[in-house]
Amino acid sequence: MCDHLEVVPLNVFSLHMRRPSGSGDFGFAVTGHIDGQNNSRIFVNEVLPDGLAINKGLRPGDEILVLNGRCVSGLDLTLIQTLFAQQKLSLRLRRDVPLTQSSAPHCPPSSSPSRPKLESPNTHQHQRAKSSSEGTLSQGGSSA
Repeated sequence: MCDHLEVVPLNVFSLHMRRPSGSGDFGFAVTGHIDGQNNSRIFVNEVLPDGLAINKGLRPGDEILVLNGRCVSGLDLTLIQTLFAQQKLSLRLRRDVPLTQSSAPHCPPSSSPSRPKLESPNTHQHQRAKSSSEGTLSQGGSSA
């Protein structure tokens, strides 16, 4: 039983994964960048159809807010990559859920996309964290 109550938005949820011994990764790839406020932002950009992550409910577009108990926004991308190399992942994620007419009857439909593009003039780095036994980070992409 918990001693405290934490209130989170409905589109924020937690996932816990443990990689089997000998398995190379968790079955998903992420893309990271630094936003205009100098905060790290990590998004899931691919989930393998036969990987561990898809069975846990991870989807492309999910934003990783907390990684193994550490808030992603204040971490550098190298440390984030190190955390992905661990055997266990505990993630707090945000999933943008598109509004439907039934959930927002008084809002007119928008002609602009609801999700901002990752590429922006404020992007300083664009990397994907590789989860492997070496824990290397490669420019342009990798998988977790």
